Amino acid sequence: NNIMKSNLRNLNTIAYETLKYFENVSPCRYSSDSAIPEFLTAVKEYQLAKSELLQLVNLRPTTHVELHAIIEECEERYTETQIASLLDQIRTHLLQNTRPRTSDSVSSYLSPNED
Repeated sequence: NNIMKSNLRNLNTIAYETLKYFENVSPCRYSSDSAIPEFLTAVKEYQLAKSELLQLVNLRPTTHVELHAIIEECEERYTETQIASLLDQIRTHLLQNTRPRTSDSVSSYLSPNED
């Protein structure tokens, strides 16, 4: 029972720290609720790996150089037109929706009665 409580506290700490990161550091803190799903749908045709998608959402590159650093074998997989289009999709879906989120704060994640 004590081990379970300790594990739960550790899990809560990890969840809290992760959410705090997203609130204060990550560009995700400015995403609308629909921005990321819309972006993922819009770039489906590029057949990006899950790790590449995650990095695109987290880092939100704005230049060819940044995109080439994220996408493996970018030059071989995509034409310059496709790369420009992908950057446009990032601008449209991830950089246009840049208002701070207020509904999902860390303080609302954990109830005040938890240890």
